[in-house]
Amino acid sequence: MKNVIIIGSGIGGLIASNLLAKKGHKVTIFEAYSMPGGYTAGFYRKGYYFESGTLTFETSASVFKAMKDIGVFEKIDFVKSRVRFVSEDFDGTPESYNDDKKMIYAAFPSDKERLDAAFSDLDQICALMGDMDEPMPFLYSGLAMLKSMLPYIPSAPKHMKLSKHL
Repeated sequence: MKNVIIIGSGIGGLIASNLLAKKGHKVTIFEAYSMPGGYTAGFYRKGYYFESGTLTFETSASVFKAMKDIGVFEKIDFVKSRVRFVSEDFDGTPESYNDDKKMIYAAFPSDKERLDAAFSDLDQICALMGDMDEPMPFLYSGLAMLKSMLPYIPSAPKHMKLSKHL
């Protein structure tokens, strides 16, 4: 057993400390803020509450895997976050990226060519992120990590080229 210090109680610090504690290490977390959570927690200023980062994890395979690894997944109830977008041209609560696209195309039909170009770039960025229904490869180790990385190998040169232009 080792004594381990974790600096920061964001989601990474909390998951790392739980994994180390499960392996029998004595873990101490140091956090500068008054509450844990990092970018998964908001803050108050002048009587108003502000979300400061990640708002939703209800479809994150990577977060789900990490929570299963530390044994808390079954203890947490996830509530699907809904976001309503309102402007002069649209009012909607899209459920997905494709719903976002449909709403924007419907609101701005005369800008179809420019939207096609913009969404082409966004589609490529989304493709760089891989299959969002599977945990990110670095959350595995050994053979499982290698197996999870295999789908990325054939498209790596294309993704590297795209990432240089972003």
